[in-house]
Amino acid sequence: MLTLNQVSALTEDEARETIERILWPNGPVCAHCGATENVTRLQGEAHRAGVFQCNNCREQFTVTVGTIFEDSHIPLRKWLMAFALLCSAKKGIAALQLQRELEFGSYRTAWHMAMRIRHAMSKEPLAGLLKGTIEVDETYVGGKPRPEAGPPRTKRGRGTKKTPVVALVERDGRVRARKVGTR
Repeated sequence: MLTLNQVSALTEDEARETIERILWPNGPVCAHCGATENVTRLQGEAHRAGVFQCNNCREQFTVTVGTIFEDSHIPLRKWLMAFALLCSAKKGIAALQLQRELEFGSYRTAWHMAMRIRHAMSKEPLAGLLKGTIEVDETYVGGKPRPEAGPPRTKRGRGTKKTPVVALVERDGRVRARKVGTR
């Protein structure tokens, strides 16, 4: 995942390429017929950046077709910044704060963007993993046992050599835990 600083340094073309890598890890997928092969990237002065043509159905498409980015006049870089802000905020983020951080002219734009992102996060494949109220927590696993009493104290948190783990817990239900890489 990109940090907010990394996303803010992206150009619009780099932001589009980042979204293509995220949504199409195995190459472009036609938004009209679902074809993964026989897809051509259109290049040259006659075509805008990021346009593909499916040679099966002969339709043109971009990575934004069929997503929350479609028909949006907000730059993709700002969309990525909004995702980074919403995903990194421990208790969520208000649309007014999103407006200030992304320097939008209106609250309505920030509110609309936040609602689209929240709606997208509630859809598949995320919704297929867990349902209902989901809680998130992190911990560190492994390492030496703590001494019973007195110095020297063992390091805690980021200073430890233990493995960081993040868990998503469905209330009264399933758990999804994953090892987290260190920076």
